[in-house]
Amino acid sequence: MRRTSPRPPAVAATLLLAALLLAGGGPGVPTLPMKIEGRPAGEAGEPRMTITEDGGGARATAFVEGQYYAGRILQESREEHYPVQEVETYKDKNGKEHQRIVQRWETRTVYAAEAYGLLTSGSSGDTLRCDFRLAEPAWGFSQGGIADCETSDGTRVVASF
Repeated sequence: MRRTSPRPPAVAATLLLAALLLAGGGPGVPTLPMKIEGRPAGEAGEPRMTITEDGGGARATAFVEGQYYAGRILQESREEHYPVQEVETYKDKNGKEHQRIVQRWETRTVYAAEAYGLLTSGSSGDTLRCDFRLAEPAWGFSQGGIADCETSDGTRVVASF
């Protein structure tokens, strides 16, 4: 009887993300076409990337040169507090309406325009280093940008999203 050991968590996560990539990422998850530098699109082996965002940040999965890569995307952010003024209408004890300006403070997260990802291949250990430039950092990856990536063997891959 042959015993099988459970897959390490990193390999299982890579396989799950690869399945999402093949399935088109699922609803609301964009699959980004990529282009290998110096090759026509038809010869590139259809590289592609999927970016998903959750409460803990963003993850990327890529298929380049027959290998799947997966990893977390790191993006700096900071909390910013700013005042908001509103006009409030109220009635005095005689029932007459008055207005006054009320100020309150709100908080928003400000994201850096650049992000960084180091994706690894679960099968070979190769890496795909990506620099992301976001078009609208406040909205995350959903408003587009450019991913400029390089495999550990030096192949440069670019994705527009």
